[in-house]
Amino acid sequence: MSASYDEEELAYRIGGREVSALRQKGACEAIIRQSNANIRLLAERLQRGEFGVGEFYASLQRETKTLHMAQAALARGGIDRMTPRDWGRVAEVVFEQWNGKTGKFPGLRAFAEDIARGRYGARPGELSSGVLDRAGMAAQAGRATYENERVTHASENGHEEGQRVLGAVDNCPDCREWAGQWKPIDELEPIGSSVCGVRCHCVIVTRRTRGLGRFQR
Repeated sequence: MSASYDEEELAYRIGGREVSALRQKGACEAIIRQSNANIRLLAERLQRGEFGVGEFYASLQRETKTLHMAQAALARGGIDRMTPRDWGRVAEVVFEQWNGKTGKFPGLRAFAEDIARGRYGARPGELSSGVLDRAGMAAQAGRATYENERVTHASENGHEEGQRVLGAVDNCPDCREWAGQWKPIDELEPIGSSVCGVRCHCVIVTRRTRGLGRFQR
């Protein structure tokens, strides 16, 4: 069955039936799984000494850029609906992941520098499994891009309220506290801001409180 995007309800339709926000999250997770597999392969090649740290970092940059572009396009109904302004937000997310955020996380550049300094082993080909663990976190950042872009898109299209719905996996104290409360959409805590960070599986649902339309289930 072919999929289409309903501009009024801000939801995908398959065979004419609306896809809920919770079900749509499955597509987000599929992108993350593929990106994670690609990144893990890069880390394994680095471990085997097939290429150096510089090439590893450049490959990580390409992979994470593609990841965030795909998640944003999914959130907004397809790549053909992305505007220059939308791509600008994606570029900011990508830049932050590469370069880190003061007081929050070091970024992929610092990760590559740690490898070069020997934090994970003497040299490529003799690196610890910590490289795989650290690299594996990179793809999970796509969840925040997807959910937060959905909220931005909803706000731009007249949705005034939203609430966090807990994911089907272990939830951190922040997520449990924030979930289940309808709030003005600009007061929602962004995905990624909770204790669980990029591991957050929560979904944000939104609704219009004036005029026509129904909230996304």
